[in-house]
Order: sequence, then structure tokens, then C-alpha cells
Amino acid sequence: MKILFLTSEMPYPPHFGGAKIVSYQIMKALHKAHEIHLLSFVDNEDELKFADALKEVTVTRRFILRKPHHSPRPLWALYNPYRSYKTDEVRQALAEMIAENRFDMVHSDAPMAVYINDLPDDLAKIVCPTDSRTLAQVPNMRNAKDPRSFIVAFYRFYSFRNFERSFYRRFNACLAVTKEGGGYLGKLCPGLKIGVIPNAVDVEYFKPSDMPIDPNTLVFTGTMDYAPNIDAVIYFTKKIMPLVKKKRSQIKFFIVGRNPVPEVKMLANEPNVIVTGDVDDIRKYLAQAAVFVCPVRLGTGIKNKVLEAMAMGKAIVLTSISAQGINAQDGQDFITADTSEKFADNVLNVLENKTRREQMGRAAREVVVKKYVFDIIGKKYEDFYGSIINRSSKFVS
Repeated sequence: MKILFLTSEMPYPPHFGGAKIVSYQIMKALHKAHEIHLLSFVDNEDELKFADALKEVTVTRRFILRKPHHSPRPLWALYNPYRSYKTDEVRQALAEMIAENRFDMVHSDAPMAVYINDLPDDLAKIVCPTDSRTLAQVPNMRNAKDPRSFIVAFYRFYSFRNFERSFYRRFNACLAVTKEGGGYLGKLCPGLKIGVIPNAVDVEYFKPSDMPIDPNTLVFTGTMDYAPNIDAVIYFTKKIMPLVKKKRSQIKFFIVGRNPVPEVKMLANEPNVIVTGDVDDIRKYLAQAAVFVCPVRLGTGIKNKVLEAMAMGKAIVLTSISAQGINAQDGQDFITADTSEKFADNVLNVLENKTRREQMGRAAREVVVKKYVFDIIGKKYEDFYGSIINRSSKFVS
């Protein structure tokens, strides 16, 4: 097959950012048996340094610099929250690439679905939003701290619902990473073929380390201008950390990830909270931590950060939202907690029991190796994409 990938952000490096990780994983899984071409936005010229790395998985690559834009007018955004992604420059590049190649299929991430009308009718099309942005607004509304926050979440709920319902149904299929997200999109777009395939993790890159573990170190990783991550670290620092410190005053909390917003940077003013900003390699921070914490309360989809920590053999305490889509046993492979008190108690219990930490870490690693490696997930991608080309009705999950 000859497949054109449309991505709203540079799908590299493959260890930062949920959507880019998924795009890269699919290209990596398919490129050995299929011809992959890429048309992608980049946020800045510095990202073009990754272009050579993508030669490994693509035949041709075209990049468009995404220019600063003003927020769309409210009525426009209510119908199409991704309107700013539609540009004449991309439309021209897309037309040229289609004219130069006989593509069998187009793969689009969520924002690039705005180009559905620019694609030939006889071309197979898959949209891969990872999960439903509409569904992601439900916990935002539920956890709104004030009327303004609720109104914003409510507005975004209807905005994304209008978009997903109107645009996704025009594709041949939709690919999600969790059954919750896939099921919701199926109800939103009756008749649309839905595939559910979880993310994979590179178990050779993320693996247990020989670095010494600091028994008083907790770590969270993620892009720190992403709303669910911002909420998570503020929640942990303000509500959970004080409860842990009552019994372990020396505990340290590392917030590791690029682009920390001012609210996150301010957390470094709290005792024993370290905000690293961008780092060259998150593995050393994971390696030294006694416990990986993931107190995410917002959003949907599989958390790559959790799979990475599992692959490194870490003991993990997380919310049930953070565990969504991961086929593992609560209490054995990780521990879930959805209140600040229960979360703190579980962190303390794991910190105080080295044997249990080590058992949880080994069990977590085993789950990932058995279920979330590239060979297994890549075969599911191939089966699903092949079923669309063949107009099969097979459901892959």
C-alpha cells in the first residue's frame, strides 16, 4: 500500500507528546511492508532537525510551518475548533502530493480532518484522533472549579461534538486507542467503522535501570503546557504532597517535562518540588524515582507516560483515568486511587515496602512486554489498515 500521513505536528521525537507518538508508531509499524509519505505541520523551524530521523520510516516528507494565528470567532469554533489548521499552503501541498502519487490510503490525525473535502472520493481514508475530544470534556465539566470553567468546558464539549460528528463520519474508518473512546465515537457517528488499538512502548528504550533509586523521590512526566498534566501536578502538589510529607518530610516530587506554564513553574516555590522543564532524557528521572505518580483527572485515552514507567519497572500509583485503556491488574501491576487521601496512603504504603515496590515493578514490566510492544501492536495496525483497503467489516481490538 501507498499511504499518505497528514499530521498536525511533527511526529518526532517518539517519546514526547501523545498524538505524535501514535503517528510515529503507526508509520514505524507499517513502513516495512508499505510506502509511507508524510505531510505535516511543524510548530517552529527548529523541529526540522528531526526530518532526517523520519527518513527511516517515510519515502517522502513535506513540512509546513504553522504560523501564529488568532483564536477563531466563537461561532466558527462552535462548528470547527480546528479551523485554524486549514491553510492554502497545506491545501496546495496536499494537491501536489496526490497528483504526483497514486495513494491507496490517507491517514489523518484529528486536526487534519479539516482537509476531508480536499481528498478524492475514491481514496480510502482513516482518521486517527486517538480518542474522542468530546468525551474528554466530560471530566472537565464535572471538575470545573467555578462557573466560568464549566462554561468553557461546556462550550468545548459542543464544539468538539459538532466537529467529530460532522467530519469523522466522512472517513472510511476511525482509529481510537481505548474502548471507551472508540465506543463513544461509534455512537456519535453511527455506521462508521471503529478500530481500537492501544499504543505501544519501546521496551528496549524504556527498560529497568541499574541507577540507584532514591527512596524519597516521586516523579511525574509529561508535556507541561497540556491542561490535564497541569491540573495533575497542581492537584498533587497542593492536595496530595502535604499528606505524604506528614509522614515522610524528606519526600521530593520531580515534575519532568517540556514547556512548563507559569502555574507549573510556580510549584517550584513549594518545598521539595522540582520543576525540570525540558530534559534530554526522561529515563534518568524515572530510574531514580521510588514511585511514579500519575494523578491525572482530566482527558481520555491511554497515558503513554504510564506505559513508559511500567516498561522501566517502576511502582506506580495513579488515578483510574490514568489507567484507562491499559489491560493490567489493579493492586498488582499498579495501584489506583481517586481521592487525595487514598492516593497519599497508597504512595506511603509503597514507599515503605521495598519488596512490594519491586514486585509491582516486575509485574508492570511483564504486562507491557506481553501486550504493548511494537511487534504485537504493529500487526494490529497492519490488519486494520488492510481491512479498510479491502472494504472488510472486520473489527480490530
